[in-house]
Amino acid sequence: MRNKKLESNRVSRIKHSVSSTKETKGAFDLQTFVAFLAKLIPIITLIAVIASSVKLAIFYDVFGIKIVDFIGVTEYLPLFIDELHGLLKIFGGIFIGVLIVKIFKVKPHPKQIYKARRESKSFRTVSILITVMYVIGVVLYLFFKFDTLSERLEPLGGVYIGFLMLLFIIKTSGDLNKVSSTIFISIVLSIPIVPLLIDGYTEAYTILDNRNKYEYKVIFENESIISNNEIHFLGRSENYIYFYNSTDKKAIIKTSNKFKEIQIIQKAK
Repeated sequence: MRNKKLESNRVSRIKHSVSSTKETKGAFDLQTFVAFLAKLIPIITLIAVIASSVKLAIFYDVFGIKIVDFIGVTEYLPLFIDELHGLLKIFGGIFIGVLIVKIFKVKPHPKQIYKARRESKSFRTVSILITVMYVIGVVLYLFFKFDTLSERLEPLGGVYIGFLMLLFIIKTSGDLNKVSSTIFISIVLSIPIVPLLIDGYTEAYTILDNRNKYEYKVIFENESIISNNEIHFLGRSENYIYFYNSTDKKAIIKTSNKFKEIQIIQKAK
């Protein structure tokens, strides 16, 4: 009898040990999560550099300028620095959000519940309706809330991220332990691309809508050009300075060999 009791206790301890191991394996490990994100940093950086370059091309293309004809490859690389602040805010917010969900998540349901939820016709129908309502609601809000195109474009980066999160929740059906690495990586890597591309159009139409906060006085040796509601300063590269005449719908590109200085003047509110 004593031997049976000892054997029973030993089996119980083994089961408890196995159960504890499974729980530990399924628990959120911050160090592993950070290491996983660290592996993505080089890829994210490369994609961000490429997206920043495409954003620049989009911006100038709105004004009819093929910027690739005027700047070299080395001038594309520093573009990432200009976008770094915004990207850090985006990824910082996502990191904090994932951290909060992982640490404070509710007790998971049995696997059968998640499987039934994913296979449920009503769940798929509701998911489609929510997605469609989200898209239509955002479009209607932006159309009726704002008068200019640049104002309508400004929130689209955040709207896109919200759309990704919605699809992420629907796809996983609430089962965060079953999140595919492919899905997670695809979402993370897409974040630097779409908002930056939208920003290219937003910045261009902000100028065309005369909503930019600054005026520029560009001084050359023999003349000065002052930006206003008709003549817009677009930017400069190593060898060229770019303007746009919105009345004549004409781009003006001047060489920088006689350039002296730029004065930046904040517009009166």
